[in-house]
Amino acid sequence: IGNCTFNECTSLETFKIPKSVESIGDNCFSKCSALKEIIIPDSVNQIGDNCFMECSALTKIIIPDSVKQIGDGCFSNCSSLTYVKLSRSISIISPFCFKKCCSLPKLIIPESVTTIRSGAFVNCTKLSNLSIPFSLMKFSPKSLIKCRSLKEIGVYSAHGIPLFRDFFKLRRIKFVEIAYPFENNAH
Repeated sequence: IGNCTFNECTSLETFKIPKSVESIGDNCFSKCSALKEIIIPDSVNQIGDNCFMECSALTKIIIPDSVKQIGDGCFSNCSSLTYVKLSRSISIISPFCFKKCCSLPKLIIPESVTTIRSGAFVNCTKLSNLSIPFSLMKFSPKSLIKCRSLKEIGVYSAHGIPLFRDFFKLRRIKFVEIAYPFENNAH
């Protein structure tokens, strides 16, 4: 689907992307203020920059594992978003991807993610629980600015987190020991 295809279609409430679609362009559904539901098939491998920006009625998004790239600001200002299931094939959480998703309470970052870029979750004011995988190698200290409800970060990374600032309600950081099963060397 091309860039800006449904941009500012303020009456669009639901949309099922056809299985023939492989990518969703930049700003494709941005400012579709009535969009409550979007169904993304497993044929899609890329979602463009600002694709769902300011879809203020969108409450839930399930990104299939076929998606390998999510663009900058993709879900920024989706103020009603309360549930996100990320693809297990993405390696980067893009800059400002979830900026001002002020209703999102919890997010689990999949193990495929190695990088969280600047501003990824900036101003997610209800985000209270974040799970970060062992695979994380780069974490921008500016990715969680103004996440003032953040109470728990499950850190599943040997690399740790370089900076925490502006987290007035942060009570606990949990470092989790990961046990690796022994390989079966049976003859």
